[in-house]
Amino acid sequence: MPDRLAYARWFGLRTDRYLQAVKAYPYHDEVLVCPAWEGIYRNDELRKATLDEARDFEVVLIETYAALGYRLVGVPIGTVENRAQFVRDFLTDRS
Repeated sequence: MPDRLAYARWFGLRTDRYLQAVKAYPYHDEVLVCPAWEGIYRNDELRKATLDEARDFEVVLIETYAALGYRLVGVPIGTVENRAQFVRDFLTDRS
């Protein structure tokens, strides 16, 4: 739901129903964030935004999560294996 709230903000839409849903169905207090990364960013039929647009939206997304009180944890740029291990370690540490 926080992602939908961020998209509503991005597109200038009403946010009240998304705010209600965010409050009704909160996530855990920490959220993983994968940055828009030039080395792997590609456009396709579903991802039409340019890298610059993706980075601009990333700012809105981060601001939205932070404003909702979530602690953001950045997934480091690196190999797929290292990123996957980071996520596994993150999840293991919290279970």
